Amino acid sequence: MQSLILKFEELLQSIPLVPSASPSLPTPAPALPPTPAFNHIMKLDVPRFDGTNPLGWIFKINQFFEYHGTSEHDRLTIVSFYMECSVLAWFEWMANNGQFTSWLVFLQAF
Repeated sequence: MQSLILKFEELLQSIPLVPSASPSLPTPAPALPPTPAFNHIMKLDVPRFDGTNPLGWIFKINQFFEYHGTSEHDRLTIVSFYMECSVLAWFEWMANNGQFTSWLVFLQAF
C-alpha cells in the first residue's frame, strides 16, 4: 500500500499545475450566444379557434408565438390542442395524412 501511495504522489508532482498552451491542441470553439430568456410578466392564453374569423385567429396565434419565442417545430403541436369543432376534424385529417410539413404550410392550407 505504501508503494502505491508513493507512486501516486510522484504522479501528482509530475502533473503541471497550470496547463501549458500547446500548438498541437485544437483551440476551443467559441461559445454560442446564450438563448434569450422569455420571462414575461403577463400570462397570455392561447387563442382557441372554432372556425370563425380565421384571419383574426392567424394574427393572434402568430402574435402569441412571437411573444413566447415558440419554435417553428412546436407551433403545430401547440395549435392542435386549441382547435375546436369541425376545424379539429380537418386539422386531425391533415396532420394524420402528412399535409403539415411546416408552420408556413399549415398557414397556407388554413
